[in-house]
Amino acid sequence: MASQLATHPVPITSLVPHAPQYLSTSDASQEGMGGMWLPSRLTTGMQPTVWCAPFTKEVQNNLVSQFNIMGMTTINKIELAAAVLGHATQLETIPKLSYVNTYLGLDNTAAQAWLCKGSVTTTNAPAHILHLFAQHCRCHNANLKPFYIEGYTNTIADLLLHSFSMPDDALLQTLQRLPPVQPPLVACDPTGSLGLYTELNRIKQTV
Repeated sequence: MASQLATHPVPITSLVPHAPQYLSTSDASQEGMGGMWLPSRLTTGMQPTVWCAPFTKEVQNNLVSQFNIMGMTTINKIELAAAVLGHATQLETIPKLSYVNTYLGLDNTAAQAWLCKGSVTTTNAPAHILHLFAQHCRCHNANLKPFYIEGYTNTIADLLLHSFSMPDDALLQTLQRLPPVQPPLVACDPTGSLGLYTELNRIKQTV
């Protein structure tokens, strides 16, 4: 770390709280994960964007529930994975900026706390996911500030979790009728160019 400080300066904006360039949300369920981001008034030329990705059968079958008490993956872990993948997808999709500050709303307090701390006290899946998150933020000179929102208010991300079989056009038309988005939405595929998606699925299956 000491040898790389000169090549990775820390922007003062990452240390002092300020308004975000982007606002985003994410959510996850047994079926998969999804979310959205939209530019704030500090950013122009970028449409509100939604993303979603189904989980593999291995991840779905490994999720702890009242019907699968022997599972290894908890909802907290997949909520964390959704937040990290959504932020990575955003950074890979938006125009390149010298520094990106994003506020993320999510309805899972454990994932929110892990992201705020940037670390956990264990060495299992959340630790590996947070390591990937830190690497991606450093590569893009980005910062993510998570905050808690009530689940019933996260309407767009929640609908995405149950729409994996819908064609993109039909999905966007349905989403367009939900608040608070008014400008036309666009969709992006987080599985297309991100090795992070594959890595997150591997972690959730094996750790």
